[in-house]
This record gives sequence, C-alpha cells and structure tokens, in this order.
Amino acid sequence: RGDYTAEVVRLFGIEAEGSDCFGDVAADDENYNAITTAKAAGIVAGNEKGEFMPLEPVTTEDMAVIMYRALRDVGALDENGDTSLLSAYSDSAQLSDYAREAVAQLIDKGILDTELASSEDKLQPKAAASSDSVMDIMARSFEAYTSALELTSDGDMSLDELEKVE
Repeated sequence: RGDYTAEVVRLFGIEAEGSDCFGDVAADDENYNAITTAKAAGIVAGNEKGEFMPLEPVTTEDMAVIMYRALRDVGALDENGDTSLLSAYSDSAQLSDYAREAVAQLIDKGILDTELASSEDKLQPKAAASSDSVMDIMARSFEAYTSALELTSDGDMSLDELEKVE
C-alpha cells in the first residue's frame, strides 16, 4: 500500500501541504513524505482506526480508490460515475461502499482492466492486486492524465505541467 501510494503521488507530481501522517507510518519510512502528501490531498484516508497499513499489499478496490482520487485531484476525472455497471460482476456486493464509485468509473473509463484484476465476471475487490494490474492501471491512468492535460491546455503546456509529465 505504501509503495503503491508513493508511486501514484510521484506519477502525477501531486503536491499538498500537510505534516500529519498516519500513526503506523514511521517518520523514517522511505514513503513517509509521499503518504503524508496523499493524506493531505485526500487521496488516502486510512481505516477506521486511523491506520494506513503501509506494508500490507494493496487490494484491488484500494488500488482503484487511490488512483481514482489521484486522477480527480489532477483534473483527469470527474465525480459522476454510474455504478450500475458493477452489477455485471458476480462479486460486486463484496465491494466496500467507499470503493463502488471509484471502481465503476475506472472500469467505465477503461482504466481498470477487470481481466487483469481478476476475471471477466469477478472483481475480487479484497484480493491483493497483482503486479500486472498495478502496472496496467498506472499506465492507463497516466494516459488519461496526459490526455486531460492536452484537452485543457490547447496544446500549450506551462512549465509546471511539463515538469509534472516528465
């Protein structure tokens, strides 16, 4: 979870002011600053105990939620998704309430490839995300991000935008 979150923050160059991290993320953790940034930006919230569990594997649903919130933060996604498409998956009832919108929108936008996530008719939201599905969602998300930049910048990118893409 910690490594994935840090990679997402770095991928989009997300910046946010904040010094409050999770109690279970040590100040000397290599991902401490990125996790603190993600928390300050509203990309990660932790569990009901206020823990982030950085050493735990990222689940399929949490992978989707973190990416969805990051893409919203950088303006590459809106918040209007149709969760009815989730009914096509036999295990959609296993999705946590907080993850339904994110998973639905990422599937709808072609960012979450459900065949890599599990199989054609299952999401397996509680299962650890495979390295293939993590790499795939990162590549597809970056593509969505750069497409959104191109649409909003009329072809002219500011120096700040270019630095984030690099």
